[in-house]
Amino acid sequence: MFRDGSWVLLQNCHLAKSWMPVLERFVFSLSEAESASCSSPSPRSSPSASLQNRERDTAVSPKFRLFMTSMPAPYFPVSVLKNSLKVTVEPPSGIRATLKRSIMNYTREDLDLFGRAPEGVSESESGRKADAWTRIRFALQFFHAVVQGRRTFGSLGWNVGHYFTESDLDASLVLFKSLFERQEKVEDFDFLPLQYLVGNINYGGCVTDEWDRRCLANLLSLYVSPEVVLEEDALSHLGLQRIPYAGSLEALNEYVETLPVEDKPEVFGLHPNATLRLHQERGAFLIQSVLAIASRDSATASSGGAREDQAMEFAQLMKQKLPPLLKFRPLSEESFAANQRGARSLPSGRSPARGRRHGEGSPLSGTAAQETETAQASKPESMATFLFQEAERFNALISLMGETLQQLELAVKGLTSFTVELDEMHTSFLNNQGFLTAVLQTYARKTLVPIDALGFTFRVMSTCNPEELVADDTLEDGCYVYGLYIDGARWNYNREVIDDQLPGAMHDIFPVILFQPGVHPALQDTDYSCPVYKTMRRAGVLSSTGHSTNFIAAVDLPTDQHPSKWILRGTALVCSVED
Repeated sequence: MFRDGSWVLLQNCHLAKSWMPVLERFVFSLSEAESASCSSPSPRSSPSASLQNRERDTAVSPKFRLFMTSMPAPYFPVSVLKNSLKVTVEPPSGIRATLKRSIMNYTREDLDLFGRAPEGVSESESGRKADAWTRIRFALQFFHAVVQGRRTFGSLGWNVGHYFTESDLDASLVLFKSLFERQEKVEDFDFLPLQYLVGNINYGGCVTDEWDRRCLANLLSLYVSPEVVLEEDALSHLGLQRIPYAGSLEALNEYVETLPVEDKPEVFGLHPNATLRLHQERGAFLIQSVLAIASRDSATASSGGAREDQAMEFAQLMKQKLPPLLKFRPLSEESFAANQRGARSLPSGRSPARGRRHGEGSPLSGTAAQETETAQASKPESMATFLFQEAERFNALISLMGETLQQLELAVKGLTSFTVELDEMHTSFLNNQGFLTAVLQTYARKTLVPIDALGFTFRVMSTCNPEELVADDTLEDGCYVYGLYIDGARWNYNREVIDDQLPGAMHDIFPVILFQPGVHPALQDTDYSCPVYKTMRRAGVLSSTGHSTNFIAAVDLPTDQHPSKWILRGTALVCSVED
């Protein structure tokens, strides 16, 4: 093909990872052949016939072209990229630009799909189906633009930055077309199958995070619903004009031109503070990039030092909370002698009740009565011996904890090396899921209830300071969790519900939460299932449980608004914030 001047297109090269070395050698051979043809011998020389035939077999036609398409991949041959002309195709930025690109893919057949009345359907009903088709197609395209635009807002938009392509939109439109054509009336169309297939397969197939999948389903139900088709102002609460009943490309383009150039965060379901946070993150990224170029070592040292300071602070706090060692009072010689006499006077292998049936009693006299009195007198001494052993074990445990925390402080300061024991203890300080599981296991052993049937009920206290809590003598199980921050909302102390953020307040410290174990409760309609993350980045490695390693638990928070609002806001609790 390269000799006769053909054009070759290799699509999706990133899917053939094992074939990349073959492609690299092939492109290299083409370059060598082209170089050899350019440095052909002068007319004065007379090459042999075999050499001429070999050059003719390996010659590359000047009309030959090799096109390759690929997603960004680290294993794509660098030499191929260096010897090629590169053209990148990136998704447009903003809803307006994305809609313009989608409208460019319209065909006249798409617009006239329901323009003619099918057999048995009136002209008026056919016109309504044509309008509904136009609106639902435009709503799907708007939904596609929104899910792409949420990536701009970082972790508030998606926990994991998902890349949705035009193929996802095209597959959804084909699916809707096949389902919509079967309905004679617009009112008979069921949106639930479409929402499920689009949200869980077409778009949701590439979404690995459970909480992102929940957000995707809520977005889809917002833009693809009967209200969007039947009501003109269905999306007015998002700051949008009515979706047009447009039957021409000109009308659709005119509507798109009325959209703002800079998207408002309300269109994506976010709070206006999201724009301010976006600008702050971009500014911080620019500054960090400049600092990284200036001094990579200093940036790495500063980030590592912050973690070490946190470990040091936690170790010192644990040392302060350690109880003092128990002190023992020396035993007098008289008490020791009495204890020994009581122990020697006890008979071995004899029982005064032997040979009697259960419930049959007789008065004790003589030696039997004396033995009983001696045994009763020795019981406190036996308990003292047992408590003495337990106290020794308690002191040994407290001493070991104090010594280990002291070693951890020295290791953080660099005065001693990290051992395996120190490394295990250091990581256990940050094992939040393990702590909550231990609380459930303790309750399961106490109540003999399977741990799979247990869960937590949550109660938000009226203060952020745990020292201000009033002691509750009736509380036997559970734990208080404090020091969390709420991201994407705030806590209203007056109404005791989550509420909208104040302007300019990115995150607020959250009150103390009581985690109380019990039989797994059902989520109330008035509660929002709020995820708790370790960091504001939220993204992590997918664990065997299906959750991110950054995810800790889900806390049910009371709300007086629909929970979908907080789902779209990206409301979550985090253990640490980035100032």
